[in-house]
Amino acid sequence: MTDERMCACRPMRRLGNVARARFDRGMTEKIIECARRVADVSRVHADAGERAGLLTEEVVTELIGTELLRMGMPTRLGGPEIDPVTSARALMAVAEGDASAAWYPATSSTHSIFTHYLAEDSAREIFDGTAPVACASMPGGSGRFTEGGLCVDSGRWPWGSAAPHAKWMGLGMVVDGRSLVAFVPTSDIVIEGDWDSLGLRATSSGHFSVRPGVFVPDRRLVDMGRPGPRQDTPLSLFPLTAYISFAYAAVALGNAVGAVNDLLDRAEGTTSLGLPNTLARSSLAHIETARAEARLYSARAFLLEAMGEMWDTAQDGHTADTGVRARSRLAMSHATAEAAAVVGGIHQLGGGAAVHAGDPLQRRLRDAHTITQHVQVTARAYPLYGALRFGQALDTAALRHAT
Repeated sequence: MTDERMCACRPMRRLGNVARARFDRGMTEKIIECARRVADVSRVHADAGERAGLLTEEVVTELIGTELLRMGMPTRLGGPEIDPVTSARALMAVAEGDASAAWYPATSSTHSIFTHYLAEDSAREIFDGTAPVACASMPGGSGRFTEGGLCVDSGRWPWGSAAPHAKWMGLGMVVDGRSLVAFVPTSDIVIEGDWDSLGLRATSSGHFSVRPGVFVPDRRLVDMGRPGPRQDTPLSLFPLTAYISFAYAAVALGNAVGAVNDLLDRAEGTTSLGLPNTLARSSLAHIETARAEARLYSARAFLLEAMGEMWDTAQDGHTADTGVRARSRLAMSHATAEAAAVVGGIHQLGGGAAVHAGDPLQRRLRDAHTITQHVQVTARAYPLYGALRFGQALDTAALRHAT
């Protein structure tokens, strides 16, 4: 997928004070408060959602009552236009309650960045905040350009997260050499219901197909080969692939915080590892939990610092260079890996109870290791970043998932 903002030589443009003033501090505080409320509800319904393979209506209703599903949408279109660092913090907060509940806004909200590219009427229609917007960005399917738009002849895609609750689905496609995201109503897709996963079971992230012959008008197409967004704003200057990717690392970190909290909640009544004392009085548990939190919050600080550097650059009217973007992707992969390691250690402290499917710590463990498999936050960032640091040329085919 072509992203002109990945080019370090793109001319830098400075934004005026009006563009910088668009970000409302009150809105950012409100979005965090909303995220915490969703976390409280999702924590209660996590088991039911996992059994059903889909978030419960209670959780979805709570999400719809917030702006968490479209945080990247510009204020000029009626969206909240939340900065990426605050968006990451909000997703972490939701994931403290349940990682699957955070996956819905992680998917929908990061792809709301496409509202900067869509025709304005379509952006408002698709990201109206009344339902999550699903998006399968891995290219698939076949289609042909016709007068006024694109005809999708056929296609089957994986990773249709949130599709059963969505009104719109974004389809990644390559047609005549052009990388596209085509938005179709979910009435035109068939959900296969084959999501049988290790973790994130309530996200319904299975395969779906499209009814042959679906027509997508030009106004609902995002052509990633075109020059850029319709208006330059700080969010539109934030690297696109980094914006779509940071959410998954944020969910991983929030899930790890939730695992620590789950352990502490049971500490007074739980013995573990053959020790005579409860976890609350175990020096081993004290040490291991302290180490776990040190790793967790170090990774969180690195992620937020790297994102903050890109965001500061965008607010100054520039696009971050390749080195800064590569460092941010390193921070995302590192955060995801550290979060999984932390959850693994906390799960061990949970003892025998944590081996049961219905135990929160087992769900945290499975969710953590499912997130590590996401292509945007895998270990592939390490060799790319390392090669860059040693002055080696980067494989441009890998940049889509690394910068």
